[in-house]
Amino acid sequence: MMKKANIVIINLNPSTKIGCALRETIESCSKLNAYVQYESSGDSQSEAWDRKLANVSARCPLDLIIFILSPFSLNQARELIQSVRKKFSALPIFFIAEKCKADEMFSLLKLGATDFITPPLKNMEILPRLWRLLEHQREQNTLTYRLKQKLGLKQMVGESPIFLEETKKISIVARCDASVLISGETGTGKEMCARAIHYLSPRADMPFIPFNCGAIPTDLMENELFGHVPGAFTGASTPQSGLIREADGGTLFLDDVDCLPLLSQVKLLRFLQEKEYRQLGSAKMCQADVRVIAATNTHLEAAVEEGKLRHDLYYRLKDKRDVRYIFTF
Repeated sequence: MMKKANIVIINLNPSTKIGCALRETIESCSKLNAYVQYESSGDSQSEAWDRKLANVSARCPLDLIIFILSPFSLNQARELIQSVRKKFSALPIFFIAEKCKADEMFSLLKLGATDFITPPLKNMEILPRLWRLLEHQREQNTLTYRLKQKLGLKQMVGESPIFLEETKKISIVARCDASVLISGETGTGKEMCARAIHYLSPRADMPFIPFNCGAIPTDLMENELFGHVPGAFTGASTPQSGLIREADGGTLFLDDVDCLPLLSQVKLLRFLQEKEYRQLGSAKMCQADVRVIAATNTHLEAAVEEGKLRHDLYYRLKDKRDVRYIFTF
């Protein structure tokens, strides 16, 4: 169990029940072992919260700040991040925001926010994120982490202005836990980008599992991803865990994601939404904490129009709910 963590929740959207529910969830999680201070107000002026944070931090050192934003407080959130960063340069800042756009959330990350999530909140998703943030924050002062930062982008070599602009996003995206979609022609370094994101993320000490969706026969695809139990089909005398189980706690890289068969796309979509899946031949639901990075060398919009890619999976990968990041090389 990690040492006692001090977390402050600042609720700028008191009309919802998210703040109180989140506080109860964190306090009931023995693995987090956290003491939670809760502040709620519709006042999002940075000056008022400066005073409150000063009072809170005077009582005990802070390990994590969680802001709960209203749909109308994203502009004020920028001021809050800048204010917090002046006083707490390395403190993780976690946002919960409704109805946010990708460019708005990315601007908050560039200013210094660490990670974010959008409602509805699911314990299977938010608790591991918070735990990794707290662990990662403790690692940041070590020599290992400083070397990791220096070496993480060493292999990303190129001179194209577009390439250089995209690589600037990697360290920002790596520290948060959203899924990522990478598009680009063959040979432009999509897997290298995915590995750099994983290597610089709080998941770096867990597995990175690459999977080429176009290199596996259709009838073996689900078995590779989800695994099977004994007796699932003829010749299945021993169990197979599947790549999702192997990637638990780490990152699953799906290259050529548009090559997935439609039935496998349905099951992958459920996993992305619920973090749940079922092995072949099993009636039991399994759970896995996996970050998914997908890549393609085609235009996914065209694949949707041609019926090769389900629209709901495309929506989920590109995303408007969790604000997925899109790299284009």
